[in-house]
Amino acid sequence: MSTLKYHFLKLNRLILFLALTATILTFIISFYSNYEVQKAQLISQRINVNQAYAHKLADTTEVFLKLSRQQLTYTASGLGTRMHDATFLTREANRLKYQTDSFNSVVISNATGLTQAASPETLGLVGKQLKSAGSREALKEKRDLISKPYISTLDNLLVFISTPIFSPDHDYLGFVGGTIYLKEKNILREILGEHFYHNGSYIYVVDNDKKILYHPKQERIGTIVENNTGLDEIIAKKEGGISLRNSKGIDMLAGYATIPSTGWTIVTQSPLKASLLPLTGIMEKVILKTLPMTLAVFAFVLLFARAFSRTL
Repeated sequence: MSTLKYHFLKLNRLILFLALTATILTFIISFYSNYEVQKAQLISQRINVNQAYAHKLADTTEVFLKLSRQQLTYTASGLGTRMHDATFLTREANRLKYQTDSFNSVVISNATGLTQAASPETLGLVGKQLKSAGSREALKEKRDLISKPYISTLDNLLVFISTPIFSPDHDYLGFVGGTIYLKEKNILREILGEHFYHNGSYIYVVDNDKKILYHPKQERIGTIVENNTGLDEIIAKKEGGISLRNSKGIDMLAGYATIPSTGWTIVTQSPLKASLLPLTGIMEKVILKTLPMTLAVFAFVLLFARAFSRTL
C-alpha cells in the first residue's frame, strides 16, 4: 500500500511539474509575443507620425519659397522701364525687405552685376560689383533661381533667390534677388523652428551634400552630417521613414520628406527610447489582464492532474 501511495505521489508531482512548466512557458511566450507586437506598433506609429509631420513642413516650406519667388517676380515686372530711377529702385528694395520677413536682404543689379539698390542700406553694396556665387549664377542663367547654400562676401551662410529683369523688348537688364540667412531670423526659420521639440524630438534640414541648413542647435548649421547610419538612404529615397543611429550615437525613429523646388530634405526624428516609454504601461496592463486567466488555467490543470493521477 505504501508503494502504491509513493508511486501516486511521484506521478502526481510529475504531472503537476509538467503542467506548471507548460503554463509558465505559455505565459512567457504570450508575454514576449505581446511585447514584440506592441513594440513594432509603437515604432511604426512614431515613424508614420514623423513622416507625416516632415511632409507637412516640406509642403509649407515649398509654399513659402513659391510666395517669395512671386514677390520677386512681381517686383521685377515693374522694373523693366525704371532701371535708371535710383529712388524707385531703392523704394522697391526696401519694400521687399521690410514688407515681410521673407528676406534678410534684397539687391537689385544691372546686367553686369553692378548693384543699383540694396536693402538694408547699411550693407553698403550700392555701386559695387556683386561677386557672390548666387549673383554670378543669376547673371549667367538669366532665369528664376534658388541657389545652393553658400557663404557670402559678408560671411553669412545664405540662400539666394533671384528673378531676372527684362525690358519691354525682352532685353536682359539684370536681376532682383533676396537672401535668406540660414542662421538669422526670418520666416523660414519660424516655419521650422517653432515645432516639435519635446521628449528629445527635433527637426533638421539637409541638402544633397549632407550640409545642415537648419537645426535647433544653431552651431550645427552649415556643418556636414557624419556617422549617421540612415542619412544616405534618406537623401537617396527623398521621402519615407527609417530607424537609424544619429551622429551622437542615439537610436532614432525618423520621417523625412523633400522640398521639391530645392531638393532639401526635412528630417523629423524622435529618440527610440522615448518612443517606447508607453510600452512599460502597456505591458503592465497585459500582465494584469492575462495573469488571472493564467492562474485560473493553472488551477484547472492542477485539479485535472490530481484527478488523472488518482485514476492511474
